[in-house]
Amino acid sequence: MLLATTGMRRSEVLGLRWADIDFNDRSVSIIRTLTVVNGRPVLSAPKTPASRRLVYLDTDTVDALRAHRQGSTPARDDFVFRTANGQPVNPASFSDTFDWLVRRSGLPRIRLHDLRHTYATLALRLGLHPVLLSERLGHTPIAVTLDRYSHLIPSIDRNAADVVAQQILSQPESPDICGRPRRVLCCSDERPW
Repeated sequence: MLLATTGMRRSEVLGLRWADIDFNDRSVSIIRTLTVVNGRPVLSAPKTPASRRLVYLDTDTVDALRAHRQGSTPARDDFVFRTANGQPVNPASFSDTFDWLVRRSGLPRIRLHDLRHTYATLALRLGLHPVLLSERLGHTPIAVTLDRYSHLIPSIDRNAADVVAQQILSQPESPDICGRPRRVLCCSDERPW
């Protein structure tokens, strides 16, 4: 759920400790990643300065994290996702478990990293500004986000054409401050068309 609702990378999610989550602010601080080097899990700093960031969470994800934390009293330095003996989860095992859950659910095959792409695609289609999306994904520069998701721009542009035209051409029902019906104004002289 955390991957799907934030677009975070697997390494970022697996590197989270409980101290990185602010339940009151509904945010997660990404300050470390967990990757595999020579077959062993290794903690390190995020790969770029932009990857080190604060990601805000929706209330359902916060509730899921609270539920995940219940039943135990983890220390602040405990990993959010850990093995039974408190060790960090091996990223390959995490992906294997995800694949198993997808197969078991009967859903079409999707890779774990595809959750990140799905998040970005939905965010752009729903109107999230590319600059904000780039920051949420930890991309630097924004060109990375635009290059990767530029194939979505035509459909977004088509929708924008309809939305903006509808706003410009519609007659608002409320009168202006003089009590006259509002009209679309010419930008050069502010006279009604």
